Amino acid sequence: MNFGFTPPDPEKILESMDRIKTAFENAAAADTGAAQPLFQSLSDKFNKVISDGMDMASQNPNPNQVMRSLMPVMMELQKTVMQLQRMAQTDSRVANTLSDLEETIKGEVQTLMGSLPGIPGIPGIGRGGKPPVPPKPPKPKKPGNGSFDL
Repeated sequence: MNFGFTPPDPEKILESMDRIKTAFENAAAADTGAAQPLFQSLSDKFNKVISDGMDMASQNPNPNQVMRSLMPVMMELQKTVMQLQRMAQTDSRVANTLSDLEETIKGEVQTLMGSLPGIPGIPGIGRGGKPPVPPKPPKPKKPGNGSFDL
């Protein structure tokens, strides 16, 4: 049973990963002042995750084991991004570079995942960019509606 999902072409995945790598390299080369070493580190760590992930996946097709093995480097990636986000609050060059990088990654992920019929909880992927409708807040209770507060 397919459930409406067509896996992306492996060639397109590699092309997309190359575009994301280029986006990280461009961020590392951008004039971001004191944040430039962090962007370089981010680019290096991303390349390590990708190359290690591909090597592990070719040796062991179990995605859970591959993800567990990559978790330490992915945590380092997250820590670096958090440092850049803090710096972006006071430096527009960092904010713009981080925003460009984020937009490229989102675009590539949406391109790769566009064949999904929709993933609950992830706005925009496979559903034309419509975010989920937030739940309505509960109505306030009126006095004398059975409440027995003393």
